[in-house]
Amino acid sequence: MTATKLRVAHLGNYNPDSADGTEKTVAGLVAWSPNYGVEAEVWQLVPGLRAPRARLLDGRVRVFDLPAYAHPANYLRGLHPAAQDFVRARQRRIDLVHFHSAFVPENAAVAALLGVPYVVTPNGSYSLAILRGRLRWFKSVWLWLRERPYVRRATFLQAVSPGEAGALRELFPQQRVLFVPNALDPARLADPRQGEANRKDLLYLGRLAVQQKGLDAMVSGYARFLEQTGDLQTRLLLVGPDYRDGRRHLQRLVRSLGIAGRVVFPGPAYVEQKWRYLRSAYAFLHTSRWDGLPFSVLEALASGCPVLVTPESNVGEAVQRYGAGVVVPGAADSVAAGIEDLVAAPAGGAPWSPPSPCSCSRSSSSPAASATPRTWTPPACATTGRGTRCRTSCCPS
Repeated sequence: MTATKLRVAHLGNYNPDSADGTEKTVAGLVAWSPNYGVEAEVWQLVPGLRAPRARLLDGRVRVFDLPAYAHPANYLRGLHPAAQDFVRARQRRIDLVHFHSAFVPENAAVAALLGVPYVVTPNGSYSLAILRGRLRWFKSVWLWLRERPYVRRATFLQAVSPGEAGALRELFPQQRVLFVPNALDPARLADPRQGEANRKDLLYLGRLAVQQKGLDAMVSGYARFLEQTGDLQTRLLLVGPDYRDGRRHLQRLVRSLGIAGRVVFPGPAYVEQKWRYLRSAYAFLHTSRWDGLPFSVLEALASGCPVLVTPESNVGEAVQRYGAGVVVPGAADSVAAGIEDLVAAPAGGAPWSPPSPCSCSRSSSSPAASATPRTWTPPACATTGRGTRCRTSCCPS
């Protein structure tokens, strides 16, 4: 007797090469689900579309484009009537619906029509930084009127990091929360690193979302690092698509700090071009003010690139545990100090330790501690077999 496959619909956008982590999550789940006996499809909202449209992407991914109202009219008008009809009919062929992100008005509207179970993955969208940030009064009202009832009816919430799991349990104390982190497809990882010993490019890779990714603090911190050290070797590469006019904002900031010759905006990078940046980068910087579990940091770690992250990136604990880089607060002074720690690492991969004892030193049980000291190593999930250098935010300078 052949077991019946689980049929799952993901409400989100399918874009494997997106700079948006939520879209990468959807693409990864849909691509890998068949390996585990799950039939997956995507329900994708398309403003301006008049009727549902079915497509087959990449030769195997079934995507249903659904009519939607443009933002912000969708908050007032809700789910398009044609999309409502589609959901009512299509759910008869679905066992589970998986919602992604939060404060998407169509999510709650679709959930209200369902007679099948559903789960919700906020991907960091219920973080305090978001709830207390832009439009906080609107979000507060919307959270109570629409998001809470929608979340309460979910089978469970998926958290992609331990930090997010704790925050979700505080915000929704009656709801079941499961921690299931994002993952990478090994087949899409970079080849071994090919950095040049005399070139120290500091890389950011992702949307130029200034507020969320803390790019203003990153640029200001880099400027202070240059001022304090007189460094002549490094460049800061801000690689990614524009987001809410972030590129222009950052370019103005760079000019005002007098470092226009040291900061480069190459634009978006996808597929092989993205991996070339990761292979050649001296270090990877990610100064999020809030996040889920950023794919770009996972990709940097998996490619063997040392990282500078903030606690809000939700990977700091692993970075500290395995000596994979530095974890610093998101203030410019702290970022500058973290960059100095990374750049001070001797070229050629010679190991070094903090200048004085600290509580976060590696233990002998760490998989990194017994490795041959050659270069930075990502967490144990990436099997590069290389050693590490340890420098963490609790070490005294």
